[in-house]
Amino acid sequence: MKCWPGLRPAAAVLLLLALLTAACVRQRTPEQVVALYFESLGRDPLRAGSLLSEQFHTRHGLRHATSAQLAAWSRRLRGEAPLATSEVRVSAPAAPSRAEAELIWLATQIKEGFSERAAQLSVSPLSAHQDATSAEVMVRIAAPGVPPFVQRFWLSRGGDARWRIDRIEQEGVDERSLPDAFVAAPSEALRQRLAAALGVPAD
Repeated sequence: MKCWPGLRPAAAVLLLLALLTAACVRQRTPEQVVALYFESLGRDPLRAGSLLSEQFHTRHGLRHATSAQLAAWSRRLRGEAPLATSEVRVSAPAAPSRAEAELIWLATQIKEGFSERAAQLSVSPLSAHQDATSAEVMVRIAAPGVPPFVQRFWLSRGGDARWRIDRIEQEGVDERSLPDAFVAAPSEALRQRLAAALGVPAD
């Protein structure tokens, strides 16, 4: 077996495996990136975050939900009476910076019930298109007891050859599927819709 100069055969094999593994990570397809996004969502937020581009967090606009708001949403989702408006209303937060938006996106996934709801999502591929530097992947999302909806991913290829998610949009989301749509792609627009549908203040 021919080796790199100064390397023993076993060391050469390990180096080759490491290089092949790194190459596989760089060459992950857009469809594989989307699949990994759903595998990581709510379970490994940091890994899910590594699949997102710099531009992603400037688009979702997600803001903090207070503990009182989350408690009110949880009560309504369980069919219980909501808390009084005075108990959940807070002053509207300022729009977050990109770094703050990234932290909020990560923190949202460790809230109680998020990972459990994410685990219930059933994702089916619908279509995928790509060129050298951009791609679009569309999937169908189903959750127990609610109508399915469509989620579109736009991805771009960076200088390191890795595909990352730039933007997510959804189609066919109604009041019944709002909580699952929020879990599938947390955003400020969905947070506001969810609060309105549940009859609790968003700010």
